[in-house]
Amino acid sequence: VWFNTGALQKDSIANPNDYDYYSYRLNYNTNLDKVSLNTRVKLNTQFLAGLYTNKLSLVKSDSKGDNKLTVDFLSLYRVNHNYLINSAWDLRKMNNRIDVDLERKYDYSYGKGTLNLKLQTSALGSAYDYNKLILTANNNNKVEKLKIKTRAYFQLGTGNNWAEESKLVLAGANNEEMMNSKFTRAEGIVSADLMDYDYTTNYFHSAGGLNLRGYSGYLAPEFNEDGTIASFNYNGTSGAAFNTEIDFTAYLPYSIRKNNIASYLFADAGIISNEVLTKENYKTSFSDLRADAGIGFTYTFRNFGPLETVRPLVIRFDMPFFLNRAPASDEDFVQMRWLIGINRAF
Repeated sequence: VWFNTGALQKDSIANPNDYDYYSYRLNYNTNLDKVSLNTRVKLNTQFLAGLYTNKLSLVKSDSKGDNKLTVDFLSLYRVNHNYLINSAWDLRKMNNRIDVDLERKYDYSYGKGTLNLKLQTSALGSAYDYNKLILTANNNNKVEKLKIKTRAYFQLGTGNNWAEESKLVLAGANNEEMMNSKFTRAEGIVSADLMDYDYTTNYFHSAGGLNLRGYSGYLAPEFNEDGTIASFNYNGTSGAAFNTEIDFTAYLPYSIRKNNIASYLFADAGIISNEVLTKENYKTSFSDLRADAGIGFTYTFRNFGPLETVRPLVIRFDMPFFLNRAPASDEDFVQMRWLIGINRAF
């Protein structure tokens, strides 16, 4: 539980008393082995950055942990927009959902991978009506000293009343996913200026969604034949993407590697749609293919002293030199571009 007194804040700021007087978070996790082996129940309730989140999870796995079934009962309710990086949330509307996640881990001769199949559907009491079917395949391979990571992502969305915070995002995480990170749930460590949507790209990438990092902050307009804007495709309800990273850190000099610096080449490509897909329109409903490519670096900080449970902090610097559909403000398809991120893209 956190209490906010408002002490020592500037008197000159607008609405000096408009802040949350308290925040809280409670997590509970226990096994149900007496009822069913390898089964757990988890409870999370919290109020952080103006958002009430309540989630009950049932998790069932096999004895080796290679197969797992998770059922989440989720409720989101936002009461204010204070300090948000992106304020695309409706206030005082229940976003209730049931999520079912099937996960399969597998090994093969030159690598390993994880396959996820998710079904998310609006639940009783929700102010919204939407459904998602999501398939994700992540693979990690090794060719000599090269580490090759790939991610294939597909989402099919239906419904006539979508929660804006839960939509699929072209460049990265949606607002719901951003609330799961202490770095992006509210403005502070990351400035809202770094993530504003505009007619050009921006400088911060939050991993998730289709993960086309080179288009971070870009409205991604689609144009009619007469040059007018038909739609903005920075988010949508259905989409597909393929992402890859080739890590060549092992070929760097030891003087660089010993300082926890890694480097990789990356490429991302994807399509997105805001339309309800049918067998008649699925060929024309998606945006044109967007793609990016470049080189990236990470620095990993692990020394947190006595705080043994703190996860390593990974600071990412990506340079998406190539965009196949660059903003009109860019001089060329290939030019100097950069962005930062926290943790790897996938």
